[in-house]
Amino acid sequence: MWKKIRTVFTNQKTHINDNKNDVVVHPSLLQETDDIQFVKKFNESGGYFFYCENKNELIQSLKSIILEKNANKIACFDLELQNLLTNIGIDFYTNLNEVSINDLFLFIPCEYLISYDGSIMVSSDQTKSFKLNQLPFNIIVYSKPDQIATNLSCALRGIKKNKNDNIPNNIACMKGPKSVDFGHIPNAKNIYLLLTE
Repeated sequence: MWKKIRTVFTNQKTHINDNKNDVVVHPSLLQETDDIQFVKKFNESGGYFFYCENKNELIQSLKSIILEKNANKIACFDLELQNLLTNIGIDFYTNLNEVSINDLFLFIPCEYLISYDGSIMVSSDQTKSFKLNQLPFNIIVYSKPDQIATNLSCALRGIKKNKNDNIPNNIACMKGPKSVDFGHIPNAKNIYLLLTE
């Protein structure tokens, strides 16, 4: 069975060892790390979070999403992800115009995962210059832990640093369909995030 992690935050007490005594601290008093805050906000927005420790878990999670969600039609623009799909025997489209967008799952990487609000930043580099409202509702996103950014400013600085003079256009953030801020607009998507070590 595939490994699906939906982080659950409870009011249980956390023990901290200060080398003298065990101190009991309520979790709300502990500062959340960017990764924990991202997962919490992402799940609250209705996204599906999959933590994959290695490529094998990535493949298992991807196959499970495709099987359970009946994702028979997948579009993929990224060469590395296309090679992954080819290696595991999954057919894909390279053009959104080849099939009805309503029946399609899109498999893409991302620019950054935004900890502040649980959104996923993408640009024309991932979306082939399509705007968010032109993309399918169901999107599978591939990401790595080093793509977590505290906020939009950090992510934009990261893009500028990493891409120098090749800044992509159509930079936008998408969130799950339960997000209050994003409801009923093109940025609300049904997102399956594969965070892979």
